[in-house]
Amino acid sequence: MPKVSISVWESNRRKAGELARRALQATQNDPGVLANDRNVNIWPRPYQQPTPPVWMTGLSPETGRMAAERGHVVGTLLSLSAAGPMFDAYRKRAQELGWTAGPDRFAYAAVVGVGTTREEGLRRANLAADYVRTSVVVAEAFTNPPGYNSLAANIAMLKSGGKRGGFVRDRHGNPVDQRTATIEQLLESGTCFAGTPDDVYNQIKALSDSVGGFGNLLMFGQGGFLDHADTVANITLFAKEVLPRLRELSPESKKTAAVAAQ
Repeated sequence: MPKVSISVWESNRRKAGELARRALQATQNDPGVLANDRNVNIWPRPYQQPTPPVWMTGLSPETGRMAAERGHVVGTLLSLSAAGPMFDAYRKRAQELGWTAGPDRFAYAAVVGVGTTREEGLRRANLAADYVRTSVVVAEAFTNPPGYNSLAANIAMLKSGGKRGGFVRDRHGNPVDQRTATIEQLLESGTCFAGTPDDVYNQIKALSDSVGGFGNLLMFGQGGFLDHADTVANITLFAKEVLPRLRELSPESKKTAAVAAQ
């Protein structure tokens, strides 16, 4: 493959997002610098028109701004330190474009362990969190391929020592290595919510307040070595004792009148 600048990779990444959006509406031919995609289409066609709701995941302010420009829901995962700057960038860009981003535009994913006792909830979260500890163990070449992260994000990683997961920090700004983190460190970094129903509710509320609020919680209720019986008990207890309170905390917001850039 010929040498390609980071700016070209970044441009191609943005173009790929646009191609996906347009493919939801009609068949597309898409010649580009890095690939020529012919007859890109989805079949059967989406029921929702012009497109179904579109969600983006990310860890950087650049992704937040890009999502706001398109009116997409933006979500982040397992990192309190990534959520705040990205959500703030989204809100700021939305304001620049003349609309206000409500809580329904934001999503946060975390491992959740709920128990009748604090010890039981921590045990369940610790078992499920082994998914987090192992999912980042991949070949170096696949952790940050060219164009995957923005120039600013790459600079931030280099400043953190170039270590994997350098973007994950606890509420005090200390870096957290998710591969070896204890359950206490994962709680401090917003990777996990764990304990009794009261503990979990209070942790979610505190994190939501600290990032300006989010209306969608993406729950890792199973993972790692959490077995079937614990998984059923975990999800059931969350549904009965935590979810109703979260609905009161953040009632369904009115649909944001988002006018995405065409």
